[in-house]
Order: sequence, then C-alpha cells, then structure tokens
Amino acid sequence: GSHMDGTAEKQRDSLASRYKASTDYAKDAEGLTAPYVSQDPQETAALVRALDDAAKKGKKSGGFSVKKTRYAVASSPTGAEVDSWRFNDWDYKKPDLPTYARGLFTTRTQHGVPEIAVRGYDKFFNIDETRDTAWSAIRERTKGPYELTLKENGCIIFISGLEDGTLLVCSKHSTGDRSDVALSHSSAGEKHLEAQLERIGKTKEELARELRKRNATAVAELCDDSFEEHILAYGPDKAGLYLHGINLNIPEFITYPSPLVQKFAEDWGFRKTGLIIIDNIDDVKAFLEEVAETGAHDGRDVEGFVIRCKKSTNPGVGPYHDWFFKYKFEEPYLMYRQWRECTKALISGKQPKIKKHVKITEEYLLYARKRLAADPKLAKLYNQNHGIIKLRNDFLEYKNMKGTDAANLEDDGAASVTRDIILVPIATIGCGKTTLGVALTKLFGWGHIQNDNITGSKRPPRFTKAVLDELNEHPAVFADRNNSMRQERKQLLTDVKMQHTTARLVALHFVHDDINTVRKVTQERVIQRGDNHQTIQAATDVNKVIGIMEGFIHRFEPCDPEKDPDEGFDAVIDLDPTAGSRENLEVVIRELHRLYPNFVKEVPPAEAMDEAIKFAMESYKPDLRHI
Repeated sequence: GSHMDGTAEKQRDSLASRYKASTDYAKDAEGLTAPYVSQDPQETAALVRALDDAAKKGKKSGGFSVKKTRYAVASSPTGAEVDSWRFNDWDYKKPDLPTYARGLFTTRTQHGVPEIAVRGYDKFFNIDETRDTAWSAIRERTKGPYELTLKENGCIIFISGLEDGTLLVCSKHSTGDRSDVALSHSSAGEKHLEAQLERIGKTKEELARELRKRNATAVAELCDDSFEEHILAYGPDKAGLYLHGINLNIPEFITYPSPLVQKFAEDWGFRKTGLIIIDNIDDVKAFLEEVAETGAHDGRDVEGFVIRCKKSTNPGVGPYHDWFFKYKFEEPYLMYRQWRECTKALISGKQPKIKKHVKITEEYLLYARKRLAADPKLAKLYNQNHGIIKLRNDFLEYKNMKGTDAANLEDDGAASVTRDIILVPIATIGCGKTTLGVALTKLFGWGHIQNDNITGSKRPPRFTKAVLDELNEHPAVFADRNNSMRQERKQLLTDVKMQHTTARLVALHFVHDDINTVRKVTQERVIQRGDNHQTIQAATDVNKVIGIMEGFIHRFEPCDPEKDPDEGFDAVIDLDPTAGSRENLEVVIRELHRLYPNFVKEVPPAEAMDEAIKFAMESYKPDLRHI
C-alpha cells in the first residue's frame, strides 16, 4: 500500500522473494504465467488473530479499527460461515496494518483450519492523495507495463470457491441473503453469474473448483441499470459482470496481469473491462491529462482510470510488487464537463442544469449561444464530440482567463463564508445524528437545537425560531430532527430563508440505499441505547420502539438536490447510516472544510475527533422525557 514504510515494507519484500522462490507458475495466455501461491495456515491464523484483537478493542486500540460481521453461506451444503472484515477508509494510510485488502472474508475448513475465502485489491489512492501517489514518486518507484482500466461505474462483486465446492459471491462487505426483501448487490451479482455460466454450459461448482485450484478471488463490477443506476449508462446490451481482476487469497497483494484476466473472462463468460496498456509513465500521464480535457474516452463519459503497475521501495535493488493508483477527474475538469452537458442541453432545447460555478457557467452559455447561432454546423459537430475543447478555450481566451482560475471563481462567495451555517440532518431514528451533533458542538463550539426538547403545539415554527436564536450566539447550528420527509425540509428551508437571508443550509443526508442493512443496524443501536432518549424508551417497550422506527423508515423520502424542496440546500453531504459516527464525523468536517475553507479552517487531528465522539457517546443524557 502507499502507507507502509519501514518494517512492513521489509517484511513484504522478504515475503515477495520467498513467494518467488516457492511458486508453481501455470502457463497461460500470451506466454504469460499466472502467479500461484498456496495459503499458509499459520500466516492466515496470525492475520485473523490480529484482526480479531482490533475488532475487540474497537476504537480504543489506538492503531486501527475493524468491524467483523459473520455470515452463513446460504448455498453451502456443509453450513459454511464466513467473516467479513471492514476497515475504516482513513486507516489504510497507516503503516503496519495486518493486511491492506479492501474487501476481505475469512473462514475455517471442516478441520478448523483458518483460510482466506475472498481477497479484494489493496486500497489504492488518487493522484496526489498520498506521498506515494505524487507523480514524482510514481516516476521514481514504479515500472511498467502500466495497465489502465476504466473506472466502471457499478458495484464490486467478489467470487471464490469454498472447500465444499460452494461458489461464494459477495459484495464489498457482505454475502447475499436470499431472504432479503430488497435484492442485495451480491444476489444480483449471483443471478448474472448463473445466467452467464448457463450460456457457456458450465456450472457454479466448476467455477468454484477452478478458483479454488488457483487460490484466487475473481473481482468483477456489476453494471446493470435495471438493478441500480449509476453515472454511466449500462442498458440491457451492456449490463453484466465486468471482470477486472483476479487476486491471490493471501495477506499480501498479488494480482493477475490484465491479459490473463481478459483470458479468464473469455473462458468463463464474463464481460471484459476496457484495457489500455502503456509502457512508459510519461505517456501514461499525457494520456490521462488528454482524456481529462474532454471528460470522455472512446465516445463515452469517463470518471477516471485505475492504473496497475509494479512498485518497489528500493527501485533497482529491492523486489517489485503489485501496486495500483487511480486518476479521478477534479476541477477544472468537472466544470468543463458541466459546460459540455449544458451546451448539449442548449443544442437540444432543454433547460441546462447548473449545479456549481453558476456565474461563470452562465457567462459561458451566453457566449456559446451566440457562437451556435452564428454557425449552424457547430451544433452538429458538437453533438458528435467535436469542437468541445475549442469552444471552451475560445471562451476562456475571450475572458482572458485560465480554466483553473475560472473554476476557483466562487460565484456564491463560498470562500467568504465564515458563519451562519445550519446543518440539517435527513435521517431516520438510530442513524447517529445526535451523536454527530454533540461531537461537532464539542469540537467547534457550535449550537445544537433538538426538536425533541420542544414540546407542545406548533412545533415546526418554534423549532425554526430556536435554530435562528441559536445562530445569533454561535457561528453554526445543528438543527437536530429527522427531517425525513420533504414537507419538513420545505418548512425549514422556507422559514429560514424568509427570516435570515444570508444563512446557508447544508443537508447531512444519511443515504438509505440498502434499506435492510439500515433497518438492522439502526434497530440494534436503539435497542442497545435503552431509555437514553427523550421520546423513545427502548428498554421499556421494544416492540413499540420498532414500530415507531418502521414508521420513519416507511415515510423516509431521500434527498434529491435536483428537485424542490431539496434544491434549496446550499450543499448536500452524503453519509452512510450503517457506518460508525466517527467515520461520518470526519466526512462532514472534511466536506465543510472543502466547501467553506474559511468557516472550517482545518480538519482537527484524529485524536480530537476520537475524543469528541467518545464524549458524545458517554456524556450525552437527554434533559427531558416525553411521556
């Protein structure tokens, strides 16, 4: 990973040489050899022990925290179970983790021997996100061939074989439970897999045995709009499982070269992921920057690339190991993409959607309108993706500006915002919103108004008044109620805007995509917390509480920033209700820092955030009981 230094790297290098020496190589496509290393039960046992210790210590371990979830494998004839291990994203930057796999499942054989059942890629980072992903470091420490794969836009699916011949199909952190009302990612993946194997006349057991023989996990992207839409379009002709990797099931990261992955995809009926192989790092950089210019490659929208190569801590001397980084488009390219979309809307007579960079985009559209009117050929060519860059550059030249300067022109003065921010959670019960509110007030001294503390009639206007009164005393205020329905958000947005024209309202949207997991996690939390809540005394009457929670989940209307009333929010920050409050706290702070750099001037150190959550969890007691 891009975070190991010192001892971990040395261990890894000695392992790499050990594996090189002991490996049986299988000849395969294009004369390439498929890497093979068998599992070492002692090594796996040590890994599981380290993970178990961290899971038991929780956040207190000081090192890293990991969440363990046990799943029964429904299709296993022997009743096999697997454990999923989930790290916090920010922990992957730490040295000396027992593994850097993102997506890891372990199990035990019938003789009780621990083994790795599924192994994802090592967590990889964006250009300039870590010291190792600076271009200078990449140039110095990596070697080609550089394999560039499009960042397909779907959800990741892991496939491997268990000892009893069962084919295990998982999403990033869970297995498919067929009793699930909503079709889970993994069971949707399994359905696609069954269909593709049927087409080529092979069985799930054959695939399970093949992967087990190779001691490997197949990594695919499930792209299917009928199941779940993402940014890029995948109609029925493009839907399916796109195979993009095969990893060895060992703690270290060893992955198949892409040509072998493509060969495996052909043999087993997977769709192939677009692949470009470039030998030289400077050519890689030039290619990526060129694609970023248009935001499109090969006639389709791209959100970025994953680049796979080999890296050494001691180039030319130490061994090289598999290493990935990613290239995701940032500003000004996101602004350029918006200009492109708006221009195409203009040409087809639709209303252009402007989300950010409002003022400069409106100026650009005024300019584009004139140019399109003056030259009828321009529109036709533009729709075929010709002349996009020229039109943009002509406009920038006309304004005598560079693209980066245009993207930094904050039309709504976000850079000048230093106060008057209202944080509005959109949540259901048990998502952790109050913990978040208490932690933020502890860290920054902001205000916190709880709807639960407002009793009697006409609560909504009195809630708004309390929030605005609090804003007189504090630079920001956490408007603590669920706001799960559009009408509640409309009320708050309308009332606030009428009484306080300069206040910014930022939605903290707890995304309820996987409703069954949200239900399970929030119920567990609320029942565990007992009577520590104004209106919900869980210890007293569990069924009643679950009934109240179900009502909220049933009424929950997700935030849609494109539509009324949610387009009234100045910003929306998406949070995961099943993640821990510590993780969500960091997401909120980082996003506020990015949106309003003079309001949240810097992200506090990890220890301060840990402390704030600990304080919120331990010290918060409601002052009021509703009967």
